[in-house]
Formats: sequence, structure tokens, C-alpha cells
Amino acid sequence: MAASEPTDRGRRPRRRWAGARLALLVLPVALGTACERTYTLEIPNVARVEVSPEAATLRLGDSLRVTAVALDDRARPLSHTRRLPVWQTSDALVVRLGTRASSGTGIAVWAHAERAGTAILQAESGGRRDSVAVTVR
Repeated sequence: MAASEPTDRGRRPRRRWAGARLALLVLPVALGTACERTYTLEIPNVARVEVSPEAATLRLGDSLRVTAVALDDRARPLSHTRRLPVWQTSDALVVRLGTRASSGTGIAVWAHAERAGTAILQAESGGRRDSVAVTVR
């Protein structure tokens, strides 16, 4: 069946470009030139995670927005979704993590003071971690 002939459903079949790809691969060889270019898209590894603020003290009932950013080895923020930091708390009874929101290249989370004590909020991405100690009075 030709590419322009309608099918039983009245739709044209999808065109296949395998022949065009083959022509692109064969053309440099036919011209006598070596063409060995490989293009690879790599997601950079996380060199470190930075959390801000570095420490905080809250009163009972207060909330604080904390942010974590994953950085590559050149200290550039990584915005790929597989590299966005994930948050956790050491004591959800003291500090409860609330709504998460993307803040450009990082992830911000609201920390709500539930009862007196200290909790460590930790952000992790690509095996790297940073944390902030939050004290509730």
C-alpha cells in the first residue's frame, strides 16, 4: 500500500523515515569522509546540596520556608527533575513538613512548628545531603 493511500479507517498511515536515516548514514561514507560524531545528553551528577537557612528557631505555631538546591561540580544549580532534592524530617511531631513547591532550580518546603524540641530537616539528591536544625521553643 502506498503512503498516500487511505487505510480502512480513512486515515493515512504514518510515514516512516528509516530510508532517510539510512541515506544520512551512508552519504558521508560514499563521499569518502569519516563521520563519527556521537551526541549524548547527560544529566550532570550532584556534587552537593545546599539548604537555606542553615539553622532556625521557631515559636510554637510558626512556619518557615526552607529551600534546597542541588549543585553540580561547577556550583551550577541542577534543574532536571531527577536531580531535585527530596525533603524529610527527623521528628515530624516537632516540625511537620508542609507544602512543597519548586523554587526555580530547587525545592522549597514549609516547616511548621508543632511542639517544643529540635528536628533536623534533611534534603537529599543524587546521594548528597544537607540539613538544617530547627528548634521549636
